Amino acid sequence: MKKLFLGALLLLSTLSFSQKSIHVLNRENPNIPGLILQEDPTYTTVLLIRTTACTDITVKIYTVIGTEVTDFERLTNGIDIKHLTAGVYILQIIEGEKVDYRKLIYSPKTKT
Repeated sequence: MKKLFLGALLLLSTLSFSQKSIHVLNRENPNIPGLILQEDPTYTTVLLIRTTACTDITVKIYTVIGTEVTDFERLTNGIDIKHLTAGVYILQIIEGEKVDYRKLIYSPKTKT
């Protein structure tokens, strides 16, 4: 019975994980106070970015080998990343003098 329960739990967690296009690994103690990144529930290619200060921020996106893909300046809400290909990226978030880094896993949904 335990094996069946664990198998069902693993299957459900895998299915729920695959429903999202954007996965960001958030940390408990960010360098930027109140920094939260999450997928926009309405637009699955938009990454919402919020901070406690609610000031303009700059976001730079890098590949895992350090090549800059794009940057967004003076953001107040979120970024559209539909131009990215599926993969793992590093986000550099800058607010004033504070800098934080996050890992982004992007797997765009295909139309069926």
